[in-house]
Amino acid sequence: ELAARFTRPVTDAGTTLDTLLGHYLKEVTPTKKDQKQRHDRRAARMWREFFNAQPEVDRRVIRDPKTLDRIDWDRFIRARRGGHIPGWPRAVRDRAVEYDLKFLLAVLNWAVGTMTLESSPWRPEIRLKQNWAMPKELNPKRPSMPQDLLEKLIRYAPGWQFGAMMRLQGETGRRNNAIRQLRWSDVDFAAQQIRWRPDADKAGKEGWTYMREGVATILRGLPRRGIGDLPVFPGRTGCTSRNTCQIWLRRAKDRLMQSVPGGGA
Repeated sequence: ELAARFTRPVTDAGTTLDTLLGHYLKEVTPTKKDQKQRHDRRAARMWREFFNAQPEVDRRVIRDPKTLDRIDWDRFIRARRGGHIPGWPRAVRDRAVEYDLKFLLAVLNWAVGTMTLESSPWRPEIRLKQNWAMPKELNPKRPSMPQDLLEKLIRYAPGWQFGAMMRLQGETGRRNNAIRQLRWSDVDFAAQQIRWRPDADKAGKEGWTYMREGVATILRGLPRRGIGDLPVFPGRTGCTSRNTCQIWLRRAKDRLMQSVPGGGA
């Protein structure tokens, strides 16, 4: 950014938030995939409505982008969370708020790269220095996989490990990341309990849960290559990796689609 200032002049004279959003939608958005393009257009409309709803005239969409500050940041988070933006009355979780904030951050960064702005008013060093909090969901709730789809993926599993992981996921409701990192020292058949490690939990919490009979049956049927702290689902180095699990999932989906008439076309 500093080097660019010496190469060509910055052309932010007369630039408003409204024109900046319009230029981004015209120049950058068409280069993205369809889903991202729809999000960009929706987010641009939302930001325009948010700014135009501000009581101060100098905080509306016709303002200079350089005047964006901490007040705008905090106001947007509150308004988006509570569903107080005109046209967007539904309250949302922090994941959606974060997604929309990152859109405007991308617009500002693009403006700096094209020399439309000299620097972003929301650049990382400012947010870090003033401790601006980016909304983060530690443990977002996502809908569970339908039982019929789960059974089909198990049927077309590329190996015993993936099949067992999916069965445990259905029985425990735990994330695949927690299941793939299970170790035999976490399994207590005598007390009928399973320990979930904090380093494998999205919320970073450790906990013991009751081992249902279905879970115990699955675990007893797995090959045990030793005892102690060895992984239940071993990989090349330690537990099975996240990337390997993703590959297995894609293979199971491909096999499932090929089993459907016309699905492999």
